[in-house]
Amino acid sequence: MEEYMIMLILLGIAIVLCGPIALIVSITTLNKLGRLEYQLRKKSALKEHGLQTEKTKTPAPPPVIPKPVPLSEMKPLIKPKPVQPQKIPMHTQTDLDLKKEVATTATSELTKKDNAGLEQMIGTRLVLIAGVITIFFGVAFFLKYAYETFSIGPMGRVISVAIGGLIALIIGEITRRRDYEVVAKGVTALGFALLYAAVFSAYRYYGLIGTLPGFALSILITAGAMAYAFALDEILIAFISLLGGFLTPVIVSTGENKPALLFSYTLVLGIGAIACAYKRRWTPVNVLSMAGSYLLYAGWYFKFYRPGTLEQLIKNPQLLTAIGWLCLFFAIYLILPVLYELTKKLQTNKINVVLIAINAGITIYFLWDILHFQHRYWLASGALAMGLAHLIVLWMAYLSNSKDQELQAVLLTIAISFITLALPLYFKMHALTMAWAIEAVILTVIGLKYDSIINHIAGGVTFLLSCGNLICHLPMHATPFRLIANPVFGTWVLVALSGYVLHLLYRNSKLDEELSGQIAQIGYIAMMVIMGLALSMEWFCHCKYNLHLIKELGIHFSKGMIPIFGATMLLPLLKPISPKGQICKGFTALIGLSGSAYTVAAFSMIYSENFRIFANHEFVIALLFVAALFAVGIFFSRIKDEKYNSALAELFAVTGLVVLWLLLTEEIYLYWHCINKYAERLPNWRFLAHMYISIMWAAYGAVLMAIGFWKKNTVLRYIALGLFVLLLAKVFIVDTSEVESIYRVGAFLATGMVLVGVSYLYQFLKKKGFFEALLNENVTLNKDNNA
Repeated sequence: MEEYMIMLILLGIAIVLCGPIALIVSITTLNKLGRLEYQLRKKSALKEHGLQTEKTKTPAPPPVIPKPVPLSEMKPLIKPKPVQPQKIPMHTQTDLDLKKEVATTATSELTKKDNAGLEQMIGTRLVLIAGVITIFFGVAFFLKYAYETFSIGPMGRVISVAIGGLIALIIGEITRRRDYEVVAKGVTALGFALLYAAVFSAYRYYGLIGTLPGFALSILITAGAMAYAFALDEILIAFISLLGGFLTPVIVSTGENKPALLFSYTLVLGIGAIACAYKRRWTPVNVLSMAGSYLLYAGWYFKFYRPGTLEQLIKNPQLLTAIGWLCLFFAIYLILPVLYELTKKLQTNKINVVLIAINAGITIYFLWDILHFQHRYWLASGALAMGLAHLIVLWMAYLSNSKDQELQAVLLTIAISFITLALPLYFKMHALTMAWAIEAVILTVIGLKYDSIINHIAGGVTFLLSCGNLICHLPMHATPFRLIANPVFGTWVLVALSGYVLHLLYRNSKLDEELSGQIAQIGYIAMMVIMGLALSMEWFCHCKYNLHLIKELGIHFSKGMIPIFGATMLLPLLKPISPKGQICKGFTALIGLSGSAYTVAAFSMIYSENFRIFANHEFVIALLFVAALFAVGIFFSRIKDEKYNSALAELFAVTGLVVLWLLLTEEIYLYWHCINKYAERLPNWRFLAHMYISIMWAAYGAVLMAIGFWKKNTVLRYIALGLFVLLLAKVFIVDTSEVESIYRVGAFLATGMVLVGVSYLYQFLKKKGFFEALLNENVTLNKDNNA
């Protein structure tokens, strides 16, 4: 046993001596390199001085100024002979060999310089880092070994380490002032790390100082290290000092469960990293701080919180401790990676963007592991809070630098993912459907960011899978349920929201304008279809399982479906929420025609008791749908510069007029029918219904004719004339067999008088030149359009 103890002591001494040896080697290497550099500079200066001396030995002779020649003695100008070009001799083999030798010499000199630079880096930086880390580990193991073996008191151990740290700081400053900056920075970082170890040991393990002095000293050391690193603008000091700070709890750990002290110490280190990030763009410091904090948290979590049975995990008394510190670290490392860029309004480093995503992933992993067994509502609230936090940082990033699209895209993707994840957690929804919907958005964002066709296709396929999974889980309900506020309906709403987000992504993308516009319209239509189906099935199940309707199920279901058709038809008109394009217009027309057919068909069986004509909620519901048709027509008529808008405006206007005419007809007929069925027996209810229907048709046609002349609308006038033709057919075919003689006479007279009045109106307007002026106006309008 004593032999092992001797070997252990010798090993500890060797570890401790490795650091000073490495330090001595670094200083010696720097000295030699400095002398070599001085000799090279001296030779270069002497060589340059010798060249200048040779030039001064043979001064140039003064210029000879010729004497002026009198004009009478000048000879005539003789034309000079042309100079024959001399042939330039080719290079001899000796010249080529000389040039090759010079090139080889230059290459070898460059190689020597590269080797000298590599040697200098190894001898100064790498050896220095190895020496500093070795000394730190040696001191830490010495503390632990002394605590377990020797009789040195706690005060002596802490003081010896603190003195060692101060000596290292002094040596570092002395060497820095003598221009050994690399060695100075490493030794200084070692000093700060030893001071961290001394304070942490005195506070946590030995109890020599209280909480307030311990925090004060830790903050003082952190501030000193970061201030020193900030003043020298050297990341090495900050990195090594933080590394020593994070390694201290691991090396001198006694295995006791003290999370408050451990994480408070970690928090101080994180605050120091934030102080550096505010003024310096030190990405390695950000990485180290985040990795160190979460590694210490994970070490405590898996050792003191996670072990045990599921029941023990659910009832763990340290639940709030685990969640509280996790949330605090999440907030710190959400801001830390982008703090410098936000304050300086610069483009964010890609590594820092990745750190934000990693921070979100680590946090949601621990939250899920802690809460998903028993506290799903807490987990949902946590996911929602994380999404909102990322949206806040997104807003800050946009205000700081709106061109930093990569950071904004990552923050938006993470925020949307957490918000959409919170809803299924709260409502206990179909996890697979929700996961596919979220994944579709994420894949689309990545595809748009990096212009990847595979991600585009994968996003679309994933969205279709989420929609297919909704259909596979039909029917939505089989028992009584809470209307709207239930998990199944929430699943449909979130898948619809996913379709709308996809529409927004493609609508604002930089892809081909036509293609992205079409995909955006398809996404918006998918959202409308999913919401329409969800509302329809939710209303049907409500009538069946909550209201327990059997005979009147169709009546109540129809009352709800008519507003659903109207609302779905109006969704494409919500600008700028809805996109532009012909696909949305065509879908709106399809919904309008389908809803009109359904409304007219369903209205015939919507009454189950006697009612007041034109003053009942069933008729008001139908009129609201007609109003939606007219609203869509007015919307398209006001935007005349887009294709097919005029035709769509006329289509919806005509459809609204026809649907209103049919509803009025059904209302009159059903009024008399319900009186006969539910109130009192009326033998003549049929001819009364037909008589009033004929009167209504005549009045409706007259009103349309008047509006057509007033607005100079040919379509309205043709509709009125067509209605009069139907009225005549009804009077001569239906009323002659259904209406009694006295009412038949009244119907014929009323119809004839209306027709004569219309004819008189046409003749009157013709004499006044109404039609001629209208024709000239149309010709002028066509010429202007062609021009």
